Amino acid sequence: MATRLGAFVAITCMICGSFGVVFIPAVTRHVGRLCPDFVCFWSAAELTTRGISPYDPVAQGIIQKKYGWEKDRQGAGVLNFLPYYYPPWFVLVFIPLVPLGMEIAKTVWVIINIQLLLASGYLMGGLSSMPRPTSLLAASCFAFSLFAIPLGQTSIVVLFLIVVLWGQLRSGWDVGAGFILACALVKPQVTLVLVGLALVRASQLGRWRIVWSFALTMALLLLATALLNPRLLLQFVLATRNNPPPTEYFPWLGTSWLALLKSCRLQPAWIWGLHAAAALAVALVLHREIKHGRRWDDLLAVSLLAPYFLFPYCRGYDFPTLLPVVLLLEQRRKFPSLIFYTIFPYIHIYFLGRGILPWLPNMPAQEVTLIWVPVTLAFLWFSQTRDDQPGLFQRGTPGR
Repeated sequence: MATRLGAFVAITCMICGSFGVVFIPAVTRHVGRLCPDFVCFWSAAELTTRGISPYDPVAQGIIQKKYGWEKDRQGAGVLNFLPYYYPPWFVLVFIPLVPLGMEIAKTVWVIINIQLLLASGYLMGGLSSMPRPTSLLAASCFAFSLFAIPLGQTSIVVLFLIVVLWGQLRSGWDVGAGFILACALVKPQVTLVLVGLALVRASQLGRWRIVWSFALTMALLLLATALLNPRLLLQFVLATRNNPPPTEYFPWLGTSWLALLKSCRLQPAWIWGLHAAAALAVALVLHREIKHGRRWDDLLAVSLLAPYFLFPYCRGYDFPTLLPVVLLLEQRRKFPSLIFYTIFPYIHIYFLGRGILPWLPNMPAQEVTLIWVPVTLAFLWFSQTRDDQPGLFQRGTPGR
């Protein structure tokens, strides 16, 4: 397997590299429209190389305006700049791109994301018992993957980390699994539940090398952050409070349960009551998985679905991380999930800017209507059975 994986990576690197060498000059002429969200990573990297905090709002605004950011256009009339919300150590990924210049760096970032998407599709084939050509095609044609890459978002990187983690947990590479768990926290609103449940399950199974590897990696990352600037960690924690995300102004931009409740313009008591009810239900499901679950596949699926019902901030471009759940559902062969979740989102996205919810403005786009994706995936996952454990909505005693 290692030989075939190496061959695949080498071939795709050559293809993407050739594409970059041939087309970078042409693409960069129109690259201003490519990867609009990349500007927050670029400004963070540029500020870090100057010895300035990547969370400095004034400095971020100055740099982003230089590269064309406009409050009334990209900022929807409320954002003076696109804030950097990621952990301080993530900026180290983008610092090597600074010497290339903004335009070429964008194109390189797109090529990296394409490469990681192809690698994720290839690896998921072996993990989900699905033919690799099928999993590759599914990953490449998944609407939300093609939605995230042109935006310049990080969900493809997170997907790749999740898939690698999946393989390491199943194959017993505990040190590597702990390292990837720490790296996956680069997008905590998507991976925090996965990291927490994986560490609990590892301790239950006595696989303490996962826990120690995670702790050591996190300690090194925090130490590097402290040496760079002792205040960076606090600034990261306060980033969303000091610079609220766009969903605070436009709840219908989010794809979480809380965003849906706010978009329905309910009274605050109803919003928080229904959100608490969903959080309680998710907590019971997670407790059930920890108590009775036996397989890493089930833990992975539950952990990837839970954030959309627990946390306030999730977006449609985060949906590529749900691809493992789609493939695992297809493996159960009780619903044509692969065809459904590959084709139907294109129809929905086509109508996204046309005002599906009449009581909300058409702009920004009503992404909240995409919440059907995690909701239907959760319903299908918990309503179907597997060999050793009944579905959540079916009678029976869980396998032990």
